[in-house]
Order: sequence, then structure tokens, then C-alpha cells
Amino acid sequence: MEVTEAVTTFGASVLGAVVGALIAFYGARAASRRLAEANDREQRRAEKAALRAAVLELDVADRIAKAESTTDLPMQMLTTVLPVVHHMRPEQQQVMVAYSQSVLRYNGRVRRIVAYGAAKRTRGMRPGAEKPVEHAAVVRDAAPAAREALREHMASPRYPDDGPVE
Repeated sequence: MEVTEAVTTFGASVLGAVVGALIAFYGARAASRRLAEANDREQRRAEKAALRAAVLELDVADRIAKAESTTDLPMQMLTTVLPVVHHMRPEQQQVMVAYSQSVLRYNGRVRRIVAYGAAKRTRGMRPGAEKPVEHAAVVRDAAPAAREALREHMASPRYPDDGPVE
């Protein structure tokens, strides 16, 4: 009897350990899946918030370009959302690339104008009020299409409406 009880007890403890290990394994797997889903959901919410901020930044850049100011156009949010471009449709990608290139050209022209003016002032000359006219026109032309591409992408199924974004 003692041997039978010992074998039964050992078998029960091994079976309990195996069942416990299986429960722990499947529990950890389910928790890992839930964590991955939560991370993906938060990533998409952060992307959507960045896209909204990029639309606001684009409006500011458009106003600066309309004024043909020698102020650099803001690019912080544009640079932040550029990695999201690979999720966009090809025509939206082309619009965003064209807009970002026009902003870079405008900012480059502004820097050259400012540097030229500073050089003239150091020589005792008074530089004229040169403005980035042709570059501003390109930005103004590209801005509405870029704004629309961002808004269309925000409305895509990739970003379901999960409520307010903080």
C-alpha cells in the first residue's frame, strides 16, 4: 500500500506541476498578447495626435509663407509624422514629400537671405528687404494638398476613434 500511495502522490504532484505550468504559460501568452495590443493601440493614438499637431503646424507654416516672411517655417511635427508616411497611400505620400521638400527649400532660402543681410551689415551696407517670394508660392501651393492628405490619413481605418486624445 505504501508504494501505491507514494506513486499516486508523486503522479498527482507531477500532474499538478504540469497543469500549473500550462496555466502559467497560457496566462503569460494571453497577457503578452494583451500588452502588445495595448501598445499598438497607444502607438496609433500617439500617431493620430502627432498628425493633428502636424495639421496645426501646417496652418502656421501656411500663414508664414503667405506673409513671405523671413522666418523659418516650423517643421517639428512634420519631421515627427514623416515615419507615418509609409502607411499612407502612394498619392498621399507624394503630396507629403512634395510639401516637406518645399518647406526645406523655403527654410534654406530664408537662411541664405538672413546670412546675406548679416554679411552686408558687417560691411556697413544696408541690405534690401528681400523676401522668399518664389519659395513661398511653392509652399502655399503644396500646403492645401498636404493638409488634406493628413486629414484623410487620420480618417483611415488605421486610426479608429478611441475617444479623446490627451
